[in-house]
This record gives sequence, structure tokens and C-alpha cells, in this order.
Amino acid sequence: MSAALIEDLPALTRLALAYAPRSAKPATMALFALDRQLASIARTSSEPMLAQLRYAWWRDAIAQPGGARRKGNPVLGALAAWDERQSALIKLVDGWEALATDDDLLAGATALVASRAQAGAALAALLDHPQSAGAANRACEQWALADIVQNLKPGPERTALQATLIDCSGVVPVLPRDLRTIAMLGAVGRRQARDTNRAAGLVTLLSVIRTGLFGR
Repeated sequence: MSAALIEDLPALTRLALAYAPRSAKPATMALFALDRQLASIARTSSEPMLAQLRYAWWRDAIAQPGGARRKGNPVLGALAAWDERQSALIKLVDGWEALATDDDLLAGATALVASRAQAGAALAALLDHPQSAGAANRACEQWALADIVQNLKPGPERTALQATLIDCSGVVPVLPRDLRTIAMLGAVGRRQARDTNRAAGLVTLLSVIRTGLFGR
């Protein structure tokens, strides 16, 4: 695994990744490294058309055969672990593009949440836990909603997404150890649903570590 890609991940994601078993880390890290790369396009593109062009490049690159895809880009190289399930990653690109380019911010954010949740379910199947796809979907939904809410300015879209986060956080997904990273990030989402003022604080950190140790 690329240490540079891991270092570029958000702090809580790096912490959660540290609890993943060795066999599950490459695919898990690749998913979140790609998500981070796609987020940077939304953050740095000055015009929707530029964002569309950059996301189109990533769609085409992910769709390439594994050997061709891995040349020259560390994130694409990390996606070798996803060679048989790249369709879920292309949907993740679509979700980020919707957030970056849709005139309706709430619709774009909702599309991103759905694509991140689907990627979590795909990771469960990739790691030979298809029976946990639904729980992985829910945990990633909780994480994705919390992440977006935390980064939105106050307004009707943020209020609506916070309400959705609260609604979906009543269930604690039970996930196998291979999916411990997703379980921990889901715990972040549930904590933020309870107290938005402590989303990045000590209480959240302790909650995440507890999930890392005990799975829930």
C-alpha cells in the first residue's frame, strides 16, 4: 500500500483504516483514496464544465483493463484490488460529479450519499461478505451524510441532510472484522447525529476507538 495515499486521508479515516485486517486494507484504502481524489476535484474545480471533464477522465481510467489503468497514477494503481468490481467505483465518480455540478445542491448531495453507500456494499462483496452488504451500505450512508453535513454551510440543504442522518442512525450495523473501517466511520456518523457540536471532538474519537476494538 502507498504510505502517501494513506497520509492524504482524513485523520479519522486513517485511524479507522488502522483497525482493518491486513488482508482487507488494500481494497479499503483504495476506496477511500479514490473518494479523497474525487472530493478534491469538487473542491478545486472553478467551473462545473471543468469538473465534468475531470470526472469523465476518471470514469474512463477506472474502466480501463487493470494493467493499463495502473500506469502513472498511485490512486489508479491502488485500485488493482477492485479489478472485478470497478462498476461500483464508476458510480462513486457519478455521485461526486452530481455534487459538484448539479444546480440542486440537495439532489447532488443525496446522489453522493447513495453512491458512497453502494461502494460500501460493493466492498463487502469484494471482501467475501455479501451477506453484510446491506449493513455496509447503511454504515457508509451514516458516514457519508455526516461528512457532507459537516462540510455544508448552514441552510435548508444542511438541515434536510441532518434530518436524514438522524433518521438513518437509529440502527447500528453489525459488520465483520474485515469491514471494521466502515463500522468505525458509521459510528462517526451516528455520533454526529446525536451531537453536531462534538463531531470532531474527544467523544467522537473515543466512540470510534471503541467501535474499532469491539466492532460496534
